[in-house]
Amino acid sequence: MQIRRILLLKSFLLLMIGSILSCKKTQGNSLNKNVSQEINLNKNWIGDIIISDLSFVKSINTSCKLDTPFFGRSDKKIKEDNTKCVLSKIKYDYSKLNSLQTKTFIGSIPPEIKLFIKKHQQEKAKDVDLEYQTYLYIEKNKIISDSVIIYESINYSEALTVKNRYYYLNKDKIYLLDFVEDESGSSVEKWSEHKIDLNGKISLIKQEIIANQNTSIKSDNNSWEGIYWLYPYDLNSQKVGNYYVNFFNDNKEFGFSGENEFNYKINYNSVDNKLYIFDLDDASSKNPLAIIYKGKDKYYIKSNLIKLERSDVKETKNGYQINWAKSSDDVPDSPQ
Repeated sequence: MQIRRILLLKSFLLLMIGSILSCKKTQGNSLNKNVSQEINLNKNWIGDIIISDLSFVKSINTSCKLDTPFFGRSDKKIKEDNTKCVLSKIKYDYSKLNSLQTKTFIGSIPPEIKLFIKKHQQEKAKDVDLEYQTYLYIEKNKIISDSVIIYESINYSEALTVKNRYYYLNKDKIYLLDFVEDESGSSVEKWSEHKIDLNGKISLIKQEIIANQNTSIKSDNNSWEGIYWLYPYDLNSQKVGNYYVNFFNDNKEFGFSGENEFNYKINYNSVDNKLYIFDLDDASSKNPLAIIYKGKDKYYIKSNLIKLERSDVKETKNGYQINWAKSSDDVPDSPQ
């Protein structure tokens, strides 16, 4: 009889413990659900919901690749390309974030977490023409617990490239899209989904690295071989010096031979009718020292390092017209 009572008591205790744990689990799930339902964000600052759609993101590279050269497109062709590219489905105006003047409250996560956005000001890099950044700040008990860049637009005009980050905020979820716009069209670099927890920390849930399919046709590097030069002074001037690019298998360099001379050993990237010239000693740089553009029967060069004093050479959208010869033996002695 005593053993039976003990067994009954144990069964009762196990039943009570199971009931308590089940109740706590239900309460926990209910609490998380209620917290999620209570999150209200200012709709003026949540971004575009389409950023959270991974199928949309994966369609960017194919739909936004240009099938004709960027320059020289007719207005009709530009309109067709823009309509075909799925980025045109984005209706949220992210550029309005550039006008933010102060830290802006956009919502809260009960009971203690508040969300703010703020435009970030930093010293502009020398190779950047325009740069905008907006941060999302997470505050718990009036202390910043975490932050992340949710919007970014960086314009590298020398490389004809713009790097962007767009976002979408949905309650405690953050969706980020990184993409690049250049002469070949628009292409995705990365997409990610994040979550803000009750400790005010941002954690990564999912990330997709999207392969870039915007691969332009590479030109035959031998077609660029030769010497390029530009005399920067008036032809009747007594000044000496040329801007030059030597592009040979055993010697590739860009420089100036006059006063304040310089010389760079160069690396290069040949895309369609453009030769992008990079500093060989600065492998981390994504911005070229110069760009040579090949026209029908003329060459042009664009570079921030080139300063012209002569009045008979005008800068075009592709830069200054530059001379070309097959070898240094073909370069004339007199300025051109």
